[in-house]
Amino acid sequence: MRHLLVLHPDPSAHKKARKAFDGSDVRVHSARAVADTEPLLNNGVDILLVSTSLPDGNGYDVAREIRERFPAALVLFATNSFEVFDEERAAESGCDAVLRSPMSAD
Repeated sequence: MRHLLVLHPDPSAHKKARKAFDGSDVRVHSARAVADTEPLLNNGVDILLVSTSLPDGNGYDVAREIRERFPAALVLFATNSFEVFDEERAAESGCDAVLRSPMSAD
Protein backbone atom coordinates (compact mmCIF):
# COMPACT_ATOMS: atom_id res chain seq x y z
CA MET A 1 0.00 0.00 0.00
CA ARG A 2 1.17 3.51 -0.86
CA HIS A 3 0.43 6.57 1.24
CA LEU A 4 -0.58 9.94 -0.20
CA LEU A 5 -0.61 12.92 2.14
CA VAL A 6 -2.81 15.77 0.93
CA LEU A 7 -1.88 18.93 2.82
CA HIS A 8 -4.18 21.63 1.54
CA PRO A 9 -6.52 24.16 3.18
CA ASP A 10 -9.26 23.59 0.56
CA PRO A 11 -11.50 20.59 1.35
CA SER A 12 -12.22 20.08 -2.36
CA ALA A 13 -8.56 19.16 -2.96
CA HIS A 14 -8.93 16.30 -0.48
CA LYS A 15 -12.20 15.17 -2.02
CA LYS A 16 -10.68 15.12 -5.51
CA ALA A 17 -7.66 13.14 -4.33
CA ARG A 18 -9.88 10.56 -2.64
CA LYS A 19 -11.97 10.24 -5.80
CA ALA A 20 -8.88 9.95 -8.00
CA PHE A 21 -7.45 7.06 -5.97
CA ASP A 22 -10.70 5.32 -5.04
CA GLY A 23 -10.27 1.58 -5.55
CA SER A 24 -6.48 1.77 -5.87
CA ASP A 25 -3.74 0.69 -3.48
CA VAL A 26 -3.14 4.32 -2.49
CA ARG A 27 -4.38 5.36 0.94
CA VAL A 28 -5.18 9.07 1.08
CA HIS A 29 -4.42 10.94 4.32
CA SER A 30 -5.76 14.48 4.74
CA ALA A 31 -4.55 17.49 6.67
CA ARG A 32 -5.53 21.12 6.29
CA ALA A 33 -2.67 22.52 8.41
CA VAL A 34 0.95 21.59 9.12
CA ALA A 35 0.10 20.96 12.79
CA ASP A 36 -2.19 18.11 11.74
CA THR A 37 0.41 16.14 9.78
CA GLU A 38 2.60 14.49 12.42
CA PRO A 39 0.26 11.61 13.34
CA LEU A 40 -0.32 10.97 9.63
CA LEU A 41 3.38 10.32 8.99
CA ASN A 42 3.58 7.09 11.02
CA ASN A 43 3.03 4.90 7.95
CA GLY A 44 5.37 6.92 5.78
CA VAL A 45 4.67 9.16 2.80
CA ASP A 46 5.04 8.01 -0.78
CA ILE A 47 3.36 11.05 -2.34
CA LEU A 48 2.86 14.54 -0.95
CA LEU A 49 0.30 16.86 -2.54
CA VAL A 50 0.81 20.21 -0.87
CA SER A 51 -0.43 23.76 -1.24
CA THR A 52 2.14 26.53 -1.26
CA SER A 53 -0.01 28.49 1.23
CA LEU A 54 -1.09 26.88 4.48
CA PRO A 55 -2.78 28.38 7.55
CA ASP A 56 0.23 27.69 9.77
CA GLY A 57 3.19 27.56 7.40
CA ASN A 58 4.13 27.12 3.78
CA GLY A 59 4.30 24.16 1.46
CA TYR A 60 7.91 24.74 0.50
CA ASP A 61 9.15 24.08 4.04
CA VAL A 62 6.85 21.08 4.45
CA ALA A 63 8.02 19.60 1.16
CA ARG A 64 11.66 19.97 2.19
CA GLU A 65 10.97 18.27 5.54
CA ILE A 66 9.04 15.41 3.93
CA ARG A 67 11.84 14.82 1.40
CA GLU A 68 14.41 14.76 4.20
CA ARG A 69 12.34 12.28 6.20
CA PHE A 70 11.12 10.22 3.21
CA PRO A 71 13.67 10.70 0.39
CA ALA A 72 11.78 8.57 -2.15
CA ALA A 73 8.53 10.53 -1.74
CA LEU A 74 7.12 12.31 -4.77
CA VAL A 75 6.35 15.96 -4.07
CA LEU A 76 3.53 17.62 -6.00
CA PHE A 77 2.60 21.24 -5.46
CA ALA A 78 -1.01 22.35 -5.95
CA THR A 79 -1.31 26.01 -6.85
CA ASN A 80 -3.76 28.33 -8.53
CA SER A 81 -3.49 31.43 -10.66
CA PHE A 82 -4.12 33.69 -7.65
CA GLU A 83 -1.06 32.46 -5.74
CA VAL A 84 2.50 33.49 -6.31
CA PHE A 85 4.35 30.26 -7.10
CA ASP A 86 8.10 30.42 -6.58
CA GLU A 87 9.58 27.86 -8.96
CA GLU A 88 13.06 28.24 -7.47
CA ARG A 89 11.86 27.57 -3.92
CA ALA A 90 9.80 24.64 -5.18
CA ALA A 91 12.82 23.13 -6.93
CA GLU A 92 14.95 23.62 -3.81
CA SER A 93 12.33 21.83 -1.72
CA GLY A 94 12.29 18.76 -3.97
CA CYS A 95 9.31 19.46 -6.20
CA ASP A 96 8.60 16.74 -8.77
CA ALA A 97 5.57 18.36 -10.44
CA VAL A 98 3.07 21.19 -10.18
CA LEU A 99 -0.70 20.76 -10.46
CA ARG A 100 -2.51 23.96 -11.39
CA SER A 101 -6.01 24.60 -10.08
CA PRO A 102 -8.69 24.19 -10.95
CA MET A 103 -7.93 20.48 -11.09
CA SER A 104 -10.15 17.47 -11.40
CA ALA A 105 -9.99 13.98 -9.97
CA ASP A 106 -9.30 12.69 -13.47
